[in-house]
Amino acid sequence: MTAYATQRQDLPMAHWIGLGIYLALIALMALTTFWPDPPEDASGTLRFSLRVLPLLIFVPGLLRARNMTYIWASCVVMVYFMELSVTAYLRDWPWSSTLPMILTVLFFIVAMVKIRKDPRNPGLGSQR
Repeated sequence: MTAYATQRQDLPMAHWIGLGIYLALIALMALTTFWPDPPEDASGTLRFSLRVLPLLIFVPGLLRARNMTYIWASCVVMVYFMELSVTAYLRDWPWSSTLPMILTVLFFIVAMVKIRKDPRNPGLGSQR
């Protein structure tokens, strides 16, 4: 068994749950950019880039289970939470902003649990 496989088995369940929530958040943000009500006066490509690309920056570090990436991704996700919560409140809580808002909260909680369970993890592929 290689050191890489040993490290992968040592990861807490919170890492896998957090990674799944984060990828679901990216997919949902991409979906709600164009559906159900795309803005008519804005460029769809520009809107997609502003909503999804900042989230994609953190995917490599999250796949490697790096704690610093979880910390920074949590900070960025809270910016999304602010925008989504205001949008949900002003539009009478549609699913297109309420569901991603809930995912941001869940990711933040799971990321904090992952960091707590694995405090000295520099990430997969790193020397311990």
